Amino acid sequence: MIALALAFAVVAAEPVAESVAEPVAEPVAESVAESVAVTPSPAIGPEKLLVLDFRDDGVGDSAVRIIRDSLATHLSNDQRLEVLSTEDMQRALDVEAQKSAMGCSADESCLAEIAGALGARLLFYGTVGKLGALYVVNVSLYDAVEQRSVGKETIEDAELSALLPGVRGAADHLVGRRFGEAPVEASSGPNTLLLAGAGVAGLGVVVAAVGGVVAGLAASDVAAKGTFNDKTAAKVNQDLGVYAVVAGAGIAVVGAGVTAVSLME
Repeated sequence: MIALALAFAVVAAEPVAESVAEPVAEPVAESVAESVAVTPSPAIGPEKLLVLDFRDDGVGDSAVRIIRDSLATHLSNDQRLEVLSTEDMQRALDVEAQKSAMGCSADESCLAEIAGALGARLLFYGTVGKLGALYVVNVSLYDAVEQRSVGKETIEDAELSALLPGVRGAADHLVGRRFGEAPVEASSGPNTLLLAGAGVAGLGVVVAAVGGVVAGLAASDVAAKGTFNDKTAAKVNQDLGVYAVVAGAGIAVVGAGVTAVSLME
């Protein structure tokens, strides 16, 4: 009887255990699966960079605007960046915020607020001025997340129109620093001007050397030949050799000049 009672108790307990286990296990598994399914992966995309209006220090609003627009267009070609202009800022901010933004190019807390309002991490700003006969552009890149300056660059030139390549190069250098790129001090490719100059100089040396040999042999013939015609022919060859020496020397000088210019660049 006791054994029969125990067997009945075990049989009766099994459905209870299953009914308790099932509703607990299934919802837990479902909730875990749902939480994994709806967790978004971090978005990877270009960083927003805002190019603020450059401050005009006596150059003229038109020239400053052209430099700013050229810089923004150049940076927009970098696939790592989503470039915003002050026009975008004006559409996003109210009038009072715009007024504050125009006067805070040196205030880091103000720059951080503008960047936060537009969702931009990087801000590019600068000044364009003139010192005597020299035009000077100062550019700066600011990281609003780390709240620090990435770097500053100065570009100088006697011609206003010649500033654009330098400004673009400075921008590339600062953006490269932001992304951890080492600055490039010199071109990694061959210096074609140097190679051309060296080749021309070498050709001139060869021509002069051949001309010297021809002139020397012809001079010997002039002294050795007996007839007038033979002496005349030898004299012509001698003159040609001298001309070759002079021409070769001139070519070598030109090549040396080209080589010197390439080394100074």
